[in-house]
Amino acid sequence: MSQVLPKPIETILIQIRDRVNQVRKTYGSLAKYGYPILESRDEVIALIYTIKELGYSANEIAKMLGLDKSTVYKLVKKFERGENITIFNKEKKTLEGVSLTLDDVKKTVEEWLKPRARKWLKDVTEASCIIEFMKNPIKIQRKGKHSLRYTRRQVIDTINRVNEIAEYILANKERITKHLGKEIPNNPDLWDDEDVIFEIIRMMCYEKHQGDDFKARVCTRRYMQMLKRIPKFREWFKGRIGTVRDVIRPKEATLFYEHYLKLKKIAKESGDKELYAFWLIAGLHIEGGSREGWSSLEAQIERMIADGIQVNIKPKDVWSLDLDHDLINTSLIGIKWEHAIWSAKGELLGFRIYEEKTKKWWELRIPWLDKELHEEWKKIYEWAKHKGYKSVVKSILLYCGVKPRNHNGKWTVSAFRAWYSRMCKKLKDLLGLPWDITPHRLRSAHISILAEFRIPMELVLQSSANTGFGVGWDDITTAVIFYMRFSMSLINEYLQQAEAIKQKIARQIA
Repeated sequence: MSQVLPKPIETILIQIRDRVNQVRKTYGSLAKYGYPILESRDEVIALIYTIKELGYSANEIAKMLGLDKSTVYKLVKKFERGENITIFNKEKKTLEGVSLTLDDVKKTVEEWLKPRARKWLKDVTEASCIIEFMKNPIKIQRKGKHSLRYTRRQVIDTINRVNEIAEYILANKERITKHLGKEIPNNPDLWDDEDVIFEIIRMMCYEKHQGDDFKARVCTRRYMQMLKRIPKFREWFKGRIGTVRDVIRPKEATLFYEHYLKLKKIAKESGDKELYAFWLIAGLHIEGGSREGWSSLEAQIERMIADGIQVNIKPKDVWSLDLDHDLINTSLIGIKWEHAIWSAKGELLGFRIYEEKTKKWWELRIPWLDKELHEEWKKIYEWAKHKGYKSVVKSILLYCGVKPRNHNGKWTVSAFRAWYSRMCKKLKDLLGLPWDITPHRLRSAHISILAEFRIPMELVLQSSANTGFGVGWDDITTAVIFYMRFSMSLINEYLQQAEAIKQKIARQIA
């Protein structure tokens, strides 16, 4: 099964799934079989616990087991009403009723999941510290950031990474024992020496990325971060994980002001409506310094679900939402006309921009890149308000007469991502660049051009203050690395000034 479940629960659900498959193969359908698919009290308990305690929906369980969702839904409703759930006792060839309370379910599963403290496990979901994390995936709290609980995807990712460490220990038992001078069990419940587990992670990553010290360090850092999500290891690796500076390789690929001007010139002179729309949107992206936004949408829904918020949409369905939809509220694709910032003279200064990843609102209220962009956006606003369009990006596309390929003619999240990615890919040839440009690289252009303009770094990077230059960087260390890389001409000027001062002082004492 693709989902991570406690081993005893997973084993029982696989047993049910295999039975469903066999019945369909033998009888053609479950209806022709004529008996309930569940055959024991334990099977009822495993199914109810997965839904009531682990938070899986009836639809998810139905897909997992190959059942119709109405079958699972009716079974859960019977349980909630305190009615008997009918099972088929295969040995006696009789139908029996199983009546359970939630306490009965919890007590039975707790007995199944009691830690056995075995040294060697086939799967880390047998470890009590992992079981507790799965039941209650509370985050390491950072004030005001993200949600309280890890999402289902984050829980699965975490357990998979911890399982990889356990599998590595089991597969290299003798070598690890020889290297460390003692036997290390692969049961996380028995990991009590931070230094030992750190060394094992390093061994694993350096073997995985032979000859690439940088990738090995990134790998080591990632596994430590994952392990720290488990409450048992929350206080580990302090001072070891290091800063982002240690594992960031700034990419040279970006745009500078000359590239922006060339794009603008070609867009205005070509008569190509797609290119003109792209200039207006890319200009907004660069000047605002936002992320693209589409990567955050699924995570946003998953976090809401993890926090127990009722959401009438599945995470994967956000891709089919129209850009005007209220849930499309983050980064570039989430900029709406209602968040426009106007001057006293009626000039469109910029926009308030929300970033779901950092849970912050930022302001672009200084037209620092190109005032003509703002004049064009204002014309589009006047047109869009009569049409009732909310999304700035969607309004630009429709104003310019650009239609999506497929997607039923609607500018959905998926349609815009496909179009914008395709247009960014054209920049290499269009501008004669030595590198490919992706939508995410346009965020770095925000810094590279501001660095060219000699805007002080403290105004550009603004990790907490809104200085009006658009979206800042939540991780100031990362931002400094990129700023310094993109401002080499400025650094060269400082070095020339330093050399002149050195020579002046040398002449004075000669």
